[in-house]
Amino acid sequence: MPRFRLKLMGFMLAALAATPGAWAADYMAGQASVIDGQHLKLDGKTLSLYGIDVPALDATCLEWRGTSQIGYPCGEHAKAFLASIAASRDFVCVKAAGGDADQVTCYADGRDVAEAMVDAGWAVACGYASRYVREATGARTARVGLWAGNFKLAGQCQAADLSDGGDPSADDNLPPASKFKQKP
Repeated sequence: MPRFRLKLMGFMLAALAATPGAWAADYMAGQASVIDGQHLKLDGKTLSLYGIDVPALDATCLEWRGTSQIGYPCGEHAKAFLASIAASRDFVCVKAAGGDADQVTCYADGRDVAEAMVDAGWAVACGYASRYVREATGARTARVGLWAGNFKLAGQCQAADLSDGGDPSADDNLPPASKFKQKP
């Protein structure tokens, strides 16, 4: 009888691993719907992309047009960019080691989704996620996405220091460091 139970347990674990949208060990796979620029829903679970921060969905940011700054719905732009990644693609999401229970690293077509958000300038790398600093520096230098003007983050994390050892708030393009909050 114990042999039968072992086979049955093995079969059940294999079925769980093959079920789209279900946690199998530390990952989940399936179609994702986008909530905002940082959160998505996969099989009814709300997940947060680890290591990034974005403006709130209703945020208005400023971008330079000629010699003046014009407001635009940057939270909506970040959501739209994430939705463009999610469109008709399966996501594979892995629980983030050291992150909150809902924090994940997701991949679409083999690319880290949070990395793509940071690279395009629609998210900022958190200080505790140094893996995205190269992309953040490139977006900031190219002044793409949020970096085309001034913005305020939703306050999920402290921005990574993108300078050569200086304060990330030293650039006039960034909000003051006091507006960033480290996630506990």
